[in-house]
Amino acid sequence: MNETTVLSKLSFVMRGDELQRIHVDEVDSKLEITIDLHQFKCKDAKRILQNIINVNRCSFTLHVIHGYNHGTAIKAMIYEQLNTQRIIQKSSPTWNPGETYIEILESI
Repeated sequence: MNETTVLSKLSFVMRGDELQRIHVDEVDSKLEITIDLHQFKCKDAKRILQNIINVNRCSFTLHVIHGYNHGTAIKAMIYEQLNTQRIIQKSSPTWNPGETYIEILESI
């Protein structure tokens, strides 16, 4: 799946300014979607992440950039409230607490 396909699917459920924050890559035949959620409220960040997970039915890594210096509310929301059977792992790199990686399984 390429960036155009992913963004085309997401355009049905996301605004243009939200789509501009998304970058799609394919690394070693695995889809990676990066989203920058700086300056979003938790409820909007949760909606965006849920849309990305629900629209993309394949397995992929969701790389979330949420920041750390101005609070950790989005990071806490990811760990405490963002739950689905498709999420198999959530992790934050030790070198950057302002990022979270979410591993998503293919939809059955």
